[in-house]
Amino acid sequence: MPGQVEGPPSTIKWEKRMEKVGFIGLGRMGRPMASNLCRRGFRLTVNDINPEAVAELELLQAGSAATVAEVAQKSDIIVTMLPIMLVFPFLQKYFLKGIMIGAIKA
Repeated sequence: MPGQVEGPPSTIKWEKRMEKVGFIGLGRMGRPMASNLCRRGFRLTVNDINPEAVAELELLQAGSAATVAEVAQKSDIIVTMLPIMLVFPFLQKYFLKGIMIGAIKA
């Protein structure tokens, strides 16, 4: 669980850094992965083009973000789970304009 004090020091540091996880992409692979993180007690902020996928994660106590910049502002680490055909356009469109700007403001 996040913030847990058991285990080797390296594990403790890693888990504390991972307490607030941003998750972009809740499709076939992303939704189950994000769901498992929620069930393990991590605080997630999620974003997806499908509002139904976001709503499903909200039922597991995940927060939602309207933009990738908002995900960055609310997260210690960001996971993207996107179809390969969307990865490069995503990076071009959002990385500098959204994620990095959101991370810098946080």
